[in-house]
Amino acid sequence: IRALSKLQKMEEASKFFAEMQEHGSPLDAAVYTCLITGYGNKKKLDKAYGLLQEMKEKGIRHDCRTYNALIKVMMILHKPDEATKLFEEMSQCGFQPTIHTYNMMMKLYFRARNPEMGFAIWDQMARNGCCPDVNSYTVFIGGLIREGRSEEACACIESMIDKG
Repeated sequence: IRALSKLQKMEEASKFFAEMQEHGSPLDAAVYTCLITGYGNKKKLDKAYGLLQEMKEKGIRHDCRTYNALIKVMMILHKPDEATKLFEEMSQCGFQPTIHTYNMMMKLYFRARNPEMGFAIWDQMARNGCCPDVNSYTVFIGGLIREGRSEEACACIESMIDKG
């Protein structure tokens, strides 16, 4: 299912998924997340959200990867409001955002010309003890520069270098 989803052959992936269901094969969050990602990449959000709903109805516990897959789709489709809802739901369900989650949210807000929310995500990441990686710094520094805050960008670069 993962390979078919990556190749965006969703009809085949769905058939295989249906066969797995018919044969009683265990369907977990990983299988559903592959399908959600595939449908999201094809911009079939109704199918992606339908699968998330199906997971909930069947008691299949979604995980951080499931939320990240949906948030990534929203980032690609430039849908910051939907991504924000997912980000908030993720936290409400007890999932701690990963560095990848924070990076996607920052990137989404900076692209949407909402730098204050991008900066707020950076602050939230630090408050939650999530150490920024190279991608975090790249997104954040780019956001500072686009906002004309070059001195802060330089200070951030120096901080990154000091931290190694």
